[in-house]
Amino acid sequence: MFDLGLACENLSLRAYDLGLGTVIVGLCDHAALGRLIGLPGGYQAVVVIPVGRPASPGKQGPAKKDPAQCCHLNRFGQTWADRQD
Repeated sequence: MFDLGLACENLSLRAYDLGLGTVIVGLCDHAALGRLIGLPGGYQAVVVIPVGRPASPGKQGPAKKDPAQCCHLNRFGQTWADRQD
């Protein structure tokens, strides 16, 4: 699954470079998806990544959190801002 995550990230980043948008969808009926796209036995659909042109160019998702709110240094609760250089 680690390699799958890297592949999804790389595909999404390349699509962005080309002006395309993506959404990584992991929650779906995997068996139905496999039947829909004709997967042979022994294969399993794990994620779907729709690729297309965004309806609103430049529109982004919600603002990202300040890393100081979600990144920890050495211990949970100790932020980068708290460090003593």
